[in-house]
Amino acid sequence: MWHACAREVAGSPAAVVSSELFSRTLGAVSAGPILDAFAQWTVVPVIYLRRQDQFLEAAYNYNVKANGVTADIMTFAEEFAWRLDYVRLLEELERAFGRSTLRVRIYGRELVGGDTVSDFLSAIGLPFDDALRRPQVALNRGLTRDGMTLMLAANRRHADAPDALAAARREIVAANPAAAHTEHSMLSRTQRQAILSRYKAGNAAIAAAHFGRRVLFRDEYPRAVRQA
Repeated sequence: MWHACAREVAGSPAAVVSSELFSRTLGAVSAGPILDAFAQWTVVPVIYLRRQDQFLEAAYNYNVKANGVTADIMTFAEEFAWRLDYVRLLEELERAFGRSTLRVRIYGRELVGGDTVSDFLSAIGLPFDDALRRPQVALNRGLTRDGMTLMLAANRRHADAPDALAAARREIVAANPAAAHTEHSMLSRTQRQAILSRYKAGNAAIAAAHFGRRVLFRDEYPRAVRQA
């Protein structure tokens, strides 16, 4: 796959390669095929970090909607914990690609232009102009909160019946549409506090090392958590 990508962009002065597989790239072993395929290039990884509680909720919402997850969010959190340990993630990426090439971005209100497209273009030094047009229709419809509840129940009811689950998913998505990227709060204040506290020290270390500041996420302790 990676060699096919490299052949496609051969001869170009620069290229952007995007793949969901990058989210599973940890360390030299999994990065090896990428580095081998692009041996003639300088690989510059761009990684976005999102506040861990928000990232967990977004991932849980998506996996309930699209991947048949049946667990409650805290059980899911234990399985997903490796994705939330940003210190380990950055250490592995630095070991594989080198720290000097790694570009760390913050997902949220610090995005340049207020969205990931504009921010990513800024990160790679490419201006956004009329030649780069955004999709005019939503590519990833969301679900209402009621739809999420129905989808979780369907996942559990049809866990061993993939055809029945697929039919139920189509029906639920059609009957409970929400705007693209709609997310729902699934954590209690206590759960949110526990997650943020777990990663507080690591986030502070990343903030100092990569941004020269004390706090990684400007809204690291939202009002609901401070009052808990």
